Amino acid sequence: MVVVTGSVARGDHDVLSDVDVELYVHEPSLLLEDRSWYETFGDVLAVEELSNPGWHPTRLLYLVDGKIDFAICCVDDIGVHPYTRPFRVLIDKDDRSPGLSSVGDRGQTPPSEDAYSQCVNWFGAAALMQAKLIVRNEPWLAKQRDWGLKTELLRMMEWDHCVRHGWGYDTWYNGKHINQWADPDVRGKLDRCWSGLNVDEMRPALMRSFELFEELAERTGVALGFALVDHHRVQEEVERILEHPAP
Repeated sequence: MVVVTGSVARGDHDVLSDVDVELYVHEPSLLLEDRSWYETFGDVLAVEELSNPGWHPTRLLYLVDGKIDFAICCVDDIGVHPYTRPFRVLIDKDDRSPGLSSVGDRGQTPPSEDAYSQCVNWFGAAALMQAKLIVRNEPWLAKQRDWGLKTELLRMMEWDHCVRHGWGYDTWYNGKHINQWADPDVRGKLDRCWSGLNVDEMRPALMRSFELFEELAERTGVALGFALVDHHRVQEEVERILEHPAP
């Protein structure tokens, strides 16, 4: 069976969109261990072969004038994971498409208090470490910590928007379409949370990130009835670290 998902299935794709394809086959190993079939789809420039533990392995083909993302699935997995977005069946030789289903619900569920606490703590840890790396003039490592920090900021942004707009509000995934789903006030503040590879630029971006996270975390925590964390203690420590002279 061949199933198309993503923007092509939704009908909102453009010339730069990937084509997302799920291949349900009887012997996935034949496709996973062989590379000769890649060239069938065009002039291959690069390939990412991902095992994706806990999910289907994928083969991402970067082609001249296009990209195709193949998920290599076993026919026994048909219908195991209901679709939350549109899909299209292109080929169904075994008449298995009736086993596919759609839940029709793209919303999130409220986080547990443990998940909320983890997000707050991981953000704080990343902020503290990034501050040290900024002082030590380690811009590359500081950027790595900044990405971890931004991952938690995005997670809190998604919860905050669902708290305010309902848990059926579509925040997509990995920041996709953030210009469409993020409210203008949050989006405007987010613009100031980024910097280049200069540690002097990273200092104010870190503090703006902290301020935005604190605002979102407090609003989300109050709405969900969670115990709030004293963000000021972490902020004071970040500021203290940033005042250190470079070693």
